Amino acid sequence: MSVPKVHVDDQSPIRDEISPTQKAMECSSPSTRKSLHQNILGKLRPLPFQYHWTVWYDKHSESTNYDNRLYVLHEDVADIATFYRVYNNYPWDKIRLRDSVHIFRKGVRPVWEDPENIKGGCWKFRVPKSKAQEFFHEIAILCMANEFQAALEKGA
Repeated sequence: MSVPKVHVDDQSPIRDEISPTQKAMECSSPSTRKSLHQNILGKLRPLPFQYHWTVWYDKHSESTNYDNRLYVLHEDVADIATFYRVYNNYPWDKIRLRDSVHIFRKGVRPVWEDPENIKGGCWKFRVPKSKAQEFFHEIAILCMANEFQAALEKGA
């Protein structure tokens, strides 16, 4: 009676006899725990957000012509994986004083003239510069996951 084998690398798990050279090749197979882990995670669906989001960059200038100031960094952030692809690859150290990054629901521009923003407001936080990126990350995740209001009510 033969011992059952785990089928991992698209080779048939059923074999009658294995030669010593084949056994040596199987031991040096590139299938490792890490690659199996990455394969499994690659097949999982990322957690979706309730809304789709757009990430904007606002290059500060005295001009009120927003077409010259606003740039779309990523138009459709629909899930947490896309958010982290944008967030982790953004050159945060290159943001100049008074430049800003905005995250708005898809279809809404970060200007007061947008119909969605007419009755809108603005939150302002004073944060030490050394904590600014970490703070922005936490606020962005809370807002996109619709948990910001609950965090404010708890006093977090």
